[in-house]
Amino acid sequence: MHDYLGAQLHSGISEDPEPTSLFPPLPISPAATSSATAASPAASYDTPSSPGISPAAKQGRFEHAILPDITATMLSEFSALKLLVIDKADATQSLITKNSVAIAEVRAEVQENANQLNALKMTLDQTCGELLLLKGRVVDLETQSSAVTKTVAAQASRLSLLESYSRRWNLILRGLEEKDQQDVRGEAIRVLQRVLPEARDQLPDVVDTVHRLGPRRLDTTRGVIIQFARRQLRDAIWRAAKNSTFLKANNMKLAEDLTAEDREKRRRLWPLVENARKENKVAFFRGSRAFVDGTEIFPP
Repeated sequence: MHDYLGAQLHSGISEDPEPTSLFPPLPISPAATSSATAASPAASYDTPSSPGISPAAKQGRFEHAILPDITATMLSEFSALKLLVIDKADATQSLITKNSVAIAEVRAEVQENANQLNALKMTLDQTCGELLLLKGRVVDLETQSSAVTKTVAAQASRLSLLESYSRRWNLILRGLEEKDQQDVRGEAIRVLQRVLPEARDQLPDVVDTVHRLGPRRLDTTRGVIIQFARRQLRDAIWRAAKNSTFLKANNMKLAEDLTAEDREKRRRLWPLVENARKENKVAFFRGSRAFVDGTEIFPP
């Protein structure tokens, strides 16, 4: 065992030594001392070994040691921020360039559409002008057409009257037997001579043309139209035929040659004439006209 007390006596140390601790402090390693000094730069400037340094000198030494590190950090951050701003600026510039190109294309399309609209407007203006001219022509044509329609209606009425008048020279003989190689004119004249014996000698000269009506059919006997050269003799035969016993005995009869308009008019007038006859009134037709007791009547 080491004799601490004996050692002290032999070494000549003072008789009142400092009291010893049961747990003496551990020795401090050089590495720990150096790391603690590096971690706290301010401690190196404020130690008991340098009690003669002023506070201003200590502050200067502190700033000289700390500020370069802060400046470097800020410069690094500013550099990174600068790079970020440059990247954002490049991206923005690229987007602006693309938008400028797109805007230019849209502007070109808008200009093209404007040109097309102008061309369309010119075409529409021209078309409107032509339509106005056509409208004027149509109005003129409508006026002319109205006048022509009135003229045509008047001419049609006139032609109908002329046709009706020309047919008053004719009579239709119905019931005359139809044969092959038949002398229709000769047989018609012989029938008329029996209807009006007093004009027997005149009829061969008064009867002009005689022919069958329409195409031949096996189940129907066609009528014979007789055209007279003298209206007076035709009317006399027509009056005599109404009471002719010869015609009734041979199932024949004479009829007036009427137009389609006259037949339709007589069809509408026939009920009025028939009712008048039932009332013992004098009712008769004269062409397409009907008379009752000497007064002309008209269809409803």
